[in-house]
Amino acid sequence: MFYRFLFAFGLLIPKIVAAAESGYKNLLDEYSAEIFPDYTPGPALVMDLAMMAGNFFAIPIAGIAVVAILYGAIRIIASAGNDQGKEEGKKIIITAIIGLLLAIAAEAIILWVAAFVSPDAIV
Repeated sequence: MFYRFLFAFGLLIPKIVAAAESGYKNLLDEYSAEIFPDYTPGPALVMDLAMMAGNFFAIPIAGIAVVAILYGAIRIIASAGNDQGKEEGKKIIITAIIGLLLAIAAEAIILWVAAFVSPDAIV
């Protein structure tokens, strides 16, 4: 899916430059069918591109946060009563939870903005 995202922008950049020089305003509508044949032109395409970009960043961040939570739990267990080890593990878990919440919030913000751009396209 990310390759499709990169391909979309790779096709659009030269056309955006050409359109900016010619003053064409409906560039996205004209070329959206070329880039994404399954989608309708207009705001739904913009929303889909934003969701793909958000997923590209949020999914790995969420995965790293889960691994960090497990690592922090192992640090707490392995500390065997050592207060310094417990505190380090607790800090790792708290930081990972904050990262996970930020990743979830980023996805929610993208959906919230997309609801204003294209209310009919939200699934």
